[in-house]
Amino acid sequence: MPVMQPIQWEQPWLQPWREPGERLADAVAAGMPLPQALNTVQGVPVRFVPQSELPEGEAYERFIFSTGQCPTREGLHDFFNGLCWIRFPETKRSSTSCRPPKSHRRACRTCAGRCAMH
Repeated sequence: MPVMQPIQWEQPWLQPWREPGERLADAVAAGMPLPQALNTVQGVPVRFVPQSELPEGEAYERFIFSTGQCPTREGLHDFFNGLCWIRFPETKRSSTSCRPPKSHRRACRTCAGRCAMH
């Protein structure tokens, strides 16, 4: 399991993220898998699951929208994505449920219907 790099929580730009970020980072540093640590926060509209639960070929956003589960990899990128789900749940939820206009759905042929846009 990759180890997350230390986060300098004293930096002013991280202050809004410090709680619960510092507590979650400590749990991960102690060996708790990131999805499990993120699931300790109450009131988040998704359940964090390991990335391996995302079926091959299924769009990330579509999976979240249809299952209520957020595939999560170990590392800082998904750690901060989890913090965004905690801090901005409605914004994150709406970003997984947006649908493009029908004109895009007809014009898009590159994804064979697998992208989250459909």
